Order: sequence, then structure tokens, then C-alpha cells
Amino acid sequence: MTDHLHDADAPRAHAAGEFLTVLTVGVLGLVALQMSHNGQLGYLLASPFHPLVTASGWALLGLAAVRAVAIRHDGGGHHHNSDWTYTRLAVLCLPVALFLCGVPYSGFSQARIQKLLGGDDAVTGFLSPPYTDGTVTAFNELAAGASDEAERERLRGRTAVVSGRVSRIDDRQFTVYRLKMTCCAADVVPAKVRVVLERGTLGGFGEGDWFEATGRVQYVPAPNSKHFIPVVLVADAAGFRRVAPAGEYD
Repeated sequence: MTDHLHDADAPRAHAAGEFLTVLTVGVLGLVALQMSHNGQLGYLLASPFHPLVTASGWALLGLAAVRAVAIRHDGGGHHHNSDWTYTRLAVLCLPVALFLCGVPYSGFSQARIQKLLGGDDAVTGFLSPPYTDGTVTAFNELAAGASDEAERERLRGRTAVVSGRVSRIDDRQFTVYRLKMTCCAADVVPAKVRVVLERGTLGGFGEGDWFEATGRVQYVPAPNSKHFIPVVLVADAAGFRRVAPAGEYD
């Protein structure tokens, strides 16, 4: 008699497990779309991959809808082994639970960023170059001159306009940086430029605040290296201005 009752309940238990699985997959699709919409995805993946996550979210919603219709027409009439149903549900619910807890809610901590930046020492022994035509705004373009003499000669003396977070070295020297993500958060590296005030000092800002610096490009030899450090020489504090935070990653 007991075995008969178990056999009668099996289809209903299977249908319930299938319904919960479909519901969870649909919610997972909604999570993917919401993370793409509210910017949380930017803490995990580089922007070229965001459209793929958005498309995957819509695909999950579509699959969940199709499977829900199939379950309704099936009516639970077929009995399948449901031993792993709730284990599968637990795995699928994990990213949903993390999202509901607000994870991820921010980028790297300041301690982690400082570790990525390394210990920058103040540079000395440079001269202000004469002005040359042209404007540079890209960190990568300035960094290219660190190991390429032709690029250094081409860029030296041009006007540089760089924006990013600021890390203080001393009262007149700073690192302006952005975090560069190629694929995901695990491969983040800082793209940075040294900024030097030729006159005066700069105060009134916190570590990691966003600034834009305007000055002239110069390169100075890096200690114990064949490479050079890209430097933006800013005439005075007026060459710095606060800007609204841009994307967390360059």
C-alpha cells in the first residue's frame, strides 16, 4: 500500500521539481538582465562581454517559458528520476541569492587598489619640454612611450588631458589612474600616469577621488630600468579639476 502511494505521488513530485527548476532558471535570466542594466556586471566582466550576458538572460527567459508550456501540456504524466532535482535547484539558486544580497556591490577596495598600483616614488631630474602641437588623452598612448623612443619624441611637449582616480605621492606629485579590465575582475591592472605640479601644492581631496589633469607630456628615466615613466607636467593647481566619476574600469 505504501509503495502504491509513493508511486502515485512520484509524478506530482517530479512536476513540482520541474516547475521550481523552470522558475529558478527564469529568475536567473532576470538577474542577468538586471545586472546588465544597473552596472553590477561591470564589476565582474569587461564591457565587450556585456552584450553576451544580456543575450544569455533573454535566452534563459525564453527557454524557461518554453519549458513551462511543455510541463503544463505534459501534466506530470511521465515519471523521471528526481533524486538530483533539489541539488540542481540549490546550485542554480546560488547566483540568485548572491544578487539578492547585493553582491557584487562595488569594485576593488582602496587597499587592493594600492597593492595593484605598487609603491610609486617621487621622480626628479626632469625639465619642462617646449610646447608641441597635439593633444593626448589616452593612458595607453602615453604608456607606449615608456619603451619606445620614437613615441617619446612624438609625444613629448604635447598637451595631455587625463582623467581618473588620484593617488597621492607627495604634495606635488600624484598618480592618476584607471583600472583596465581585459576579460574579468581577475585580470585587472592599473593604467596610470604620473602627474607633477610645477608650482604650488594640491590639497582638499581624498584618496581615489576623480580629477582631470591638463599639462604637458614629458618622460623621465625609471630607476634601475631601460624604460621611462610618462609624466604630465601641470603648471599649477588650476590645471586640476574635479570631474564626475566615469566607468570604474578603463
